[in-house]
Formats: sequence, C-alpha cells, structure tokens
Amino acid sequence: FYQSLFGWAAIDRAVGSEGSYTLFRVADQDVAGVMSMPSDVKRLPTWLTYLYADDLDRRAADAETLGAQILVQPSVMPGIGRFAVLEEPTGALFALLRIQR
Repeated sequence: FYQSLFGWAAIDRAVGSEGSYTLFRVADQDVAGVMSMPSDVKRLPTWLTYLYADDLDRRAADAETLGAQILVQPSVMPGIGRFAVLEEPTGALFALLRIQR
C-alpha cells in the first residue's frame, strides 16, 4: 500500500523473535518503518512516532521522571539500533530511537 501510494522502496530487516521490520526509503533515506504488532500488545494497530535520542537511556529515565510510563524498556532492535516505547502522561504513545551506526 505505502509503496504504491508514496513510491517508497521497502527493505525488510529481521528483528529477532519479533519477525521482521520493514524500512521504507526514498533514494537512500529511511522515511518510515512498519512491523506487525506483537501478539501480547493489546492495542489497536497504530502509527508510532519515533523521536531520535542520542542518550536513549537518559531520555527514557527523564521521561519517566516527568510522568511517562515506559512500556518497552530500552532494548536492541537487531540491525536497526536501540529503542524504547513510552506512554506520555495524556496517553499518547511514542518511541525513542538511537540508530545503530
């Protein structure tokens, strides 16, 4: 769907037991990514905004101090980098991401 709609190229990356993560690219730039919802997640499928965090662990801890709930502790996404998923005080979800270089 998104390839046809936006002209993105799709590249699948294995992410361990979670299956695969599909990166969408325009030229050599990653612009979006999708994956199936893990079976233990009890939310409707949704877009998850990733915010870049150079010091991911510190930012996750800061967010928690400010009232966010950490839903997925800082973890490695093989072949992509480190990430964490949080719920901010009003209930919106977001993720922190540190790209593996």
